[in-house]
Amino acid sequence: MSDLKGAKKVAVELGIDEPDDGEGRLLAEEYGMNGIPPKSAERDLPIIEAEILFYKRQAGASIIEIGKRLNEAKAQLSHGEWLPWLREKVDISERSATNFMRIAREYPESVNIADLGTCKALALLDLPDSERERFAAEKHVVNGVEKGISEMTGKELKQAIRERDAALRAAKRQKPPWRLRRRTRRRWKRI
Repeated sequence: MSDLKGAKKVAVELGIDEPDDGEGRLLAEEYGMNGIPPKSAERDLPIIEAEILFYKRQAGASIIEIGKRLNEAKAQLSHGEWLPWLREKVDISERSATNFMRIAREYPESVNIADLGTCKALALLDLPDSERERFAAEKHVVNGVEKGISEMTGKELKQAIRERDAALRAAKRQKPPWRLRRRTRRRWKRI
């Protein structure tokens, strides 16, 4: 039996087999959910951008929620059951699951990481906890343009973090000027 016939049979059994008034069909056509691509009406670019950003935020929030549930499921599974469960039950790769779980663990509830997306959220995890919020709030020069992390691409954010790390390493390599304090028996002692 096909899935459609099975769904109709269940609908009849539950008493929700109502005739389609055409509204569902129209919505399905409008959003391309009936196997036919949606009609290509010209829409304004700002509307399309707003829709993309909306769904991007939803995806970010979903990743955090998926990560929370993966953490919960892993805690309930016995040793050796985790990877088969991932493959068979939720069809998520081990790497994706690890990333989602890490994002869910590392970011506190108050931080709105959903706007960033997975790539940027993972890039920010390379920073120490104490510096993450400050770094995210600051503007950074990327390719000669000052940008916030929400305006950067994932690649630009990773580059800004690398540049920050390189500047910190260079600062550590520079030795502070030393002074002579006193003379010991054989040589001057640095402080």
